Amino acid sequence: MQVIEQLLSVGLVAGTASSGTDENPEERDLPLYHSQYHRIPTKSNAYSYLHLFGMPTDDDSQMLEDPEERLLVFNHRFRPSFILGIEGAKREGGDLGRVAGQLSKTINTASIDD
Repeated sequence: MQVIEQLLSVGLVAGTASSGTDENPEERDLPLYHSQYHRIPTKSNAYSYLHLFGMPTDDDSQMLEDPEERLLVFNHRFRPSFILGIEGAKREGGDLGRVAGQLSKTINTASIDD
């Protein structure tokens, strides 16, 4: 369970360094508006959501690159079963209950950032 907690904290909680919305100090002095929209994209395939080339994707084979996308899929498909498992592990107590508490806190932190 501790590995699952670490995996979810890395995959679902957006870090401050990876947001890509901070402006450079040099750009603050220039009279440019919305310059963040004209930068080189940070994702490997920035326009994949348009599905311009190739077969339409299904939910099972989709690759999610952003924490926001992963959080939406997690909340939609996996969150209810995780909550049930965490509650059962909390009732058992001990080390498993402690790790279940950390996992619950990670899931709640990820949901707040949504």
